[in-house]
Amino acid sequence: MLLRDGEGAKFLFRMSKAARKRHAGLTVVTQDAADVLGSDLGLAVVSNAATQILMRQAPQAIDAVQQAFGLTAGEARLLLHVPQGEALLIAGATPIPFRAVASPQEDHVCSGPNTGHGTGNQATTACTALAGTRPAGTRPAGTHDAGRTS
Repeated sequence: MLLRDGEGAKFLFRMSKAARKRHAGLTVVTQDAADVLGSDLGLAVVSNAATQILMRQAPQAIDAVQQAFGLTAGEARLLLHVPQGEALLIAGATPIPFRAVASPQEDHVCSGPNTGHGTGNQATTACTALAGTRPAGTRPAGTHDAGRTS
């Protein structure tokens, strides 16, 4: 949303440069890669990120994602079909596929002890909102805090 606004994009760009110099993290999350990759400032924000997490991508966005992140054809195909909770982690030169798996305690908070649908408390509601319809024992990727773009 900020990248669509000229001033917002400039702010994120300045923050991405300043945060990295000060060993701070900036997290940019989008459901549409075109939001970030569609502008020079968005590309600059991505290039200043130390770590990127790429989840499933839409077919219409995969070419731009492949080019922007230097992915192989196989990595691009993977991003078209990865299940929820799986992604490519890019921290350096080599993208690495990974799956985020919840600990038993996290799974209990998010899904409740017996039902698999939560206990109705606020913590469960928050987890459900974050996790969506996740397979049992997994949580969404994207819990890394240092300069992530996904």
